Amino acid sequence: MVLKQLFFLRGDIMNKMFVVLKLSGAGLKGNNAIDIEKLKHYAGMVLCLINGGYNVSTVVGGGNIARKKYLINAIQGSDEMLDQAGMMAAAINSMLLAAMIKSLNGSVRTTLMSPIHIRFSGRENPYALDYTSNIAKKVLSESCSSVLIGGTGRLGVTTDTAAAELARDSNSKYLIKVTNVPGVFDKNPAEHNDAKLLTKITFDYAIENKLGIMDQQAYETCKESKTNIIVCQIDDPIMILKALSGELGTLIHI
Repeated sequence: MVLKQLFFLRGDIMNKMFVVLKLSGAGLKGNNAIDIEKLKHYAGMVLCLINGGYNVSTVVGGGNIARKKYLINAIQGSDEMLDQAGMMAAAINSMLLAAMIKSLNGSVRTTLMSPIHIRFSGRENPYALDYTSNIAKKVLSESCSSVLIGGTGRLGVTTDTAAAELARDSNSKYLIKVTNVPGVFDKNPAEHNDAKLLTKITFDYAIENKLGIMDQQAYETCKESKTNIIVCQIDDPIMILKALSGELGTLIHI
């Protein structure tokens, strides 16, 4: 089926709930750094959320291009340089995702926000709005879809934390973290056949057990803003709505 034929924009939904979608950069990697079908899959999730009545903001990592933990021992560069490379990698993924969303459904309003300045010679207007908390709130109240380019723009801060801060700034009820596992388990499912999926856990449990699904700063930010995190694996874009209805994944809550 062609994704373009699957999505239409519902104009009858006025009071949309804000959600933030956190997508892995590494999840885009195929035979090339960016697999087109996986990029379409990501865009499909955004469009399904919009069609389901949600106002969605998306944060994409850059791990398919520049993953710091793999590069730091091989490249004799500073942490600052590697952090900057990671931000630019995330920016590339984010811009391509925004373009794919528009390609699949041209009627969707997509606004780009960035804490890093992206300017092109000969272009009068900036490519993306400068990201601040106030701008985010204004943009999110007016757009069906927004994409945050390049994380927070702060060195040493992950895109998980960028997603958590965006959820806080937009008063989002949910932050959806899409992973390559169905959710959080009581033990490592790769090592234990009897591992059980935990459908609900608290932020305190995630923090105390140092669960690596997200970084600790992201957990703390979501806990303070009372933003629920849904950890899930999405094999078909439409399944993203099932995650929000509690039919799959793990809910991390206060």
